[in-house]
Amino acid sequence: MAADTLALLEQSLRRSYPEDYYTAHLNLNAPFFTQVVKGSSVKGLRQDGEGIYWPFYLQTPQNIGTPAEGGALPVPKSRTAVQGRVRLGQFVGSFDISFVLESIATAQGGWNGGEIKWHVKESVNDLTKHDNRIFAGTHGTGRLGQVNGTVTATSFVAKLPIGNLLLRPNMSIQIYADDTGSGAERSTTGGVTITKIVNATRTVTTGSTTMTLTADDHIYITGSYGQNTVANGIRGLVDDGTNLTTVHNQSRSTYEELKSLRLSNSGTLRDLSEDLLLELAHGVRQRSGQLIDCLLMNTGQFSKYLKFVRPDRRYEVTGAGVPNYDTGYKAGDAFTPVAQFMHGGKVADIFVSEDVFPREVYGLTKAQLRRVENGKMDWVDWGGTMFQQGLSGGAYVTSKQATLLYLANLATNQPNAHGVIVDLFDKELAGSSVGGTDT
Repeated sequence: MAADTLALLEQSLRRSYPEDYYTAHLNLNAPFFTQVVKGSSVKGLRQDGEGIYWPFYLQTPQNIGTPAEGGALPVPKSRTAVQGRVRLGQFVGSFDISFVLESIATAQGGWNGGEIKWHVKESVNDLTKHDNRIFAGTHGTGRLGQVNGTVTATSFVAKLPIGNLLLRPNMSIQIYADDTGSGAERSTTGGVTITKIVNATRTVTTGSTTMTLTADDHIYITGSYGQNTVANGIRGLVDDGTNLTTVHNQSRSTYEELKSLRLSNSGTLRDLSEDLLLELAHGVRQRSGQLIDCLLMNTGQFSKYLKFVRPDRRYEVTGAGVPNYDTGYKAGDAFTPVAQFMHGGKVADIFVSEDVFPREVYGLTKAQLRRVENGKMDWVDWGGTMFQQGLSGGAYVTSKQATLLYLANLATNQPNAHGVIVDLFDKELAGSSVGGTDT
């Protein structure tokens, strides 16, 4: 790793970094991770040993009957169960700063707390965002996107509907031929760095290295492809086998109970509607006996939701429960959703996350979700300090390196307690503004 040095400040020696500057980074919101996954309604576990194991109760014994008077008792049977398993995922961030830069960029200068504080804040923001990106936008392999078409160049177009939503400038990525962990690497060994992203055309530029890419190639954070330390994502946990055939080490094709409800339209896009949300809620209820209490969606689907629940302003209404006809919506705080959807006397909180896959809406039963977390996100302690001396090519160099670590994963005790609606129009994220056709 190349340390940040004095050259970083050559154009900014007289520039201050006020606190509100930290909020100006592109798309740092992480509502699914901070509000749902780490919320009190999702139970937490700690891995102590090789993994965390629990029984998937697929069928109860059903040792019941209505025998005749004096008749035989029902035939005894055993329940049907298999063992689920989850292991920790590993999220790591770091920075390296030279001795000279640490010495001169202090709180007494024009850097409002010093360059160390700046690096710490950036690292925490980046890793928090990546937690949300993996949990809310992936299916368990860590794939962040796909290549749109065959090209030999230093840039490529990201494929809709996810496009470049999970990619960021300065991100180090690798591109592979498949999503299974055994394909050929299309990018340069060791990864390439994204230098520019044009949102309107979904064009991702990676610097001076020419790559030969094929349509549908798969994009990952460097070093994560095929690793068993990549955390689970909601697209794999809430699925019927389309995205992830095996959930928690058990086959969905073998056990139907491990399939979540997936409301598709055979690839034909349609608008989100109240009827579809009720169908999702009722379908989960019929299959699992659970009542979904959380809807997870991106901004494009939330716009569709607001469109069909917006108050009718044409008539004067009086009496109790009169809507106030406010426009727009209020943003939620750390534990407050932005809106709610009611079904069968149950209230489902709506959480909007910028990392959720476009064209999809998830219905979750939070009581059946589990967060595996072996400690809070924190800096690795190198003997009373967050720093160790920097290394380059196996030799010590004149810099300090800090490592930010978070060991966590997301699991579900009952996959069929959740559901997803797919094949939805998403004008905001897959429409004409980004070269798509969604309406």
